[in-house]
Amino acid sequence: MKTLGQRTIVDFVSCPQELLEKVPFIKQSMELAALDGSAHIVESNFHQFHPYGVSGGLIIQESHIMIHTWPEYNFATVDIFTCGTEMDVDKVISSLISRLQPETIKTNLISCPL
Repeated sequence: MKTLGQRTIVDFVSCPQELLEKVPFIKQSMELAALDGSAHIVESNFHQFHPYGVSGGLIIQESHIMIHTWPEYNFATVDIFTCGTEMDVDKVISSLISRLQPETIKTNLISCPL
């Protein structure tokens, strides 16, 4: 069966609150994770919520990597969509785990059939 791509949704549970609060750390973490996974960043855009929390993401040649954080719940979710084989999604996830320091993660893999 042909697919348009693959979506990986990763929930980062019980992260330190202070890591999820502000754009500069989240933006840097996302960009470094993309590069660690050999993604090619086209554009990045992040929004700071008040008093805290971040939504944003990266447009990459391979598709996108998006994040939403809820520091008050020590929770973040990341949506990685890739339509190529060059990007290493596992390395993106490992990189984010090392930066966001969750106690646990939950991963869902979804193929997007053509």
